[in-house]
Amino acid sequence: MTKYEKSVRFLMKDMVDDLSLDRKDILSKQQAIDWFRLKYPGIDQKTVECHLSRLSTNAPSRIHYNAVPREDDLLFKIDSNHFRLFDLRNDPHPIWRKSHTPTIMNRKLGKIKNYQHQISSLIENLETLHQLFYAKAIFSGPSLYFHRKALEARHMPDNERYLEYVYATLVSWGMHRMGAGGSKMLPFNEFKSSVDILKNEISEAQNIDITNITVADWVRLEKIFKGIKIMKTETNIVGNSKVMAHLMPNIVPPIDRAYTLRYLKETVKNGHEFEWPLMKNIIEKFFIHIATNKSFSNLANRWMGDQNKNPWDTSAFKIIDNLVIAAGYRDVRKRKEQLQQA
Repeated sequence: MTKYEKSVRFLMKDMVDDLSLDRKDILSKQQAIDWFRLKYPGIDQKTVECHLSRLSTNAPSRIHYNAVPREDDLLFKIDSNHFRLFDLRNDPHPIWRKSHTPTIMNRKLGKIKNYQHQISSLIENLETLHQLFYAKAIFSGPSLYFHRKALEARHMPDNERYLEYVYATLVSWGMHRMGAGGSKMLPFNEFKSSVDILKNEISEAQNIDITNITVADWVRLEKIFKGIKIMKTETNIVGNSKVMAHLMPNIVPPIDRAYTLRYLKETVKNGHEFEWPLMKNIIEKFFIHIATNKSFSNLANRWMGDQNKNPWDTSAFKIIDNLVIAAGYRDVRKRKEQLQQA
């Protein structure tokens, strides 16, 4: 390999500057290889690939390349071929030594679950579950009123009023309990400030197409998820997903412990580095899978066309959420019947 005035790890930083990468940009492996091939042809492809790992804060292999703490914390690895700039405020602590590498438990969060059993159960019982949801009529009053108000106000110029509707929706959905116990939301001004910072990302996310979601789209959603501040507790997935479901209902569903997580047999470990991969997997492998099913989409369009009869059918993802809630009722009823027969 030809020697240059700077070592490869410092040339990587020059590459980032030369390409004018910012927090929203995605760097592909091929882009980095092409840059070095043009600027420093004496540096081979394998060396470039090794240094991408060394400078990626979440790449376990970086410890084998003697990554220097803080000096080499440049990138965040999205997948085997894509990277972005490391975000000190929101990304997990960089891997600097072996004790920082993901444990078996952590790696399980990255394991793809396809939820095939749960998907089949819903697809095979679409109309039955839809009827059951509305027959139960357990959600009404403020929970429905503010939900619809928040969605209707999504594009209004008065951003504060819109966020007030979202804030009120979460209260009516049980995210804030009076008294010493129960879940607690942050003051409205703290919530609003966190959303205001993300205004551009939210606007772009509202145009995501679930049939053609890109790596950049997932990065954008991750940034929004990690940036929203709504709950006082350390658990983010429930509160943040319910906020995002009103900011961008086209791509994010409300996720609930009592219904969604129980139905999918998922548990939550607190912290953005654990909760975001779980939320992404639920959206990608469960909600998108059902939303793009032809049988579902045909019925969903019909249901959404009659808002007087189906006021909770406000988006494809919300309909799936309604079906999951109904499936929870159905499963509880089945267990009771089994106990009575035992």
